[in-house]
Amino acid sequence: MLIAGLNIYSPAPRRFFWSEGHADAALHKSGLIAWLRRRVYRTFDGFAVPNSKSAEWAIAQAGSPRPIVTLPNAINAAFFKRPSGDARSQARAKLGLPEKGRVLVQVSALTERKGVLPLAKSFLGLPVVERAGARLLFVGEGEQRSALESLAASSAGTIRLLGQLPPEEVRQVLWAADAFVLNTRLDPNPLSAIEASAAGLPIVMSAAAGNVGEIVEAPDAGFVIRDPADPTEALRAVLSASDEQLAAMCSRAALNAQRFDAPAVARSLIKQLYPSG
Repeated sequence: MLIAGLNIYSPAPRRFFWSEGHADAALHKSGLIAWLRRRVYRTFDGFAVPNSKSAEWAIAQAGSPRPIVTLPNAINAAFFKRPSGDARSQARAKLGLPEKGRVLVQVSALTERKGVLPLAKSFLGLPVVERAGARLLFVGEGEQRSALESLAASSAGTIRLLGQLPPEEVRQVLWAADAFVLNTRLDPNPLSAIEASAAGLPIVMSAAAGNVGEIVEAPDAGFVIRDPADPTEALRAVLSASDEQLAAMCSRAALNAQRFDAPAVARSLIKQLYPSG
């Protein structure tokens, strides 16, 4: 970022800086690093950002209005799209999951930042009648795995750790699930939620995530975790939602995910840069 801001190559081109940072994800809000960041932001003519939180942050750092181009993280939507027919049943059979019962999955590092322990504890803290037949799956690795394994061992099989998986197997887990969860405490613009949307899953995501507005709130495609320290309310909402409500969210999530498909992102960028072309 510093090298780009120096503009040592040519002062002529208009320079746009892509950043997924936002106020909730900034580690240094004051001091020398924050001052230096503002100085560098102000050297750019405009910004490319993946979400509205990042847009607000970029303008605030620049100190004056600048052109903004929307450039979200892109995915291969077709890769994650759940096939029609009995793909859900087949995926559950491969994972040894029962046909009935809600299945929630979080795909992330197993770290404090991703809120995995509060999520597992809140899930187990729900009355048995509210989570009857429900399962909570974790895909990933991290330093909190052993603590999660202890909770899983006392969960009577309702919590499972699947470890780090290749993309094809992550896709199978998404196809087997009823909803995707990301209880993050700090995330600029998580890609996993976009991929889960493409798989047609309702998204249960922390308000701390930079793209929560674009993935959950604007398309009405899931539930927002207001406080990742206690996601109980959002868990209760997704587990108590009717099949019809979840199906409608699934459809909206899958439709919304098409905006993040790589060709669509490329077309949108070109149109923004050359509106009269």
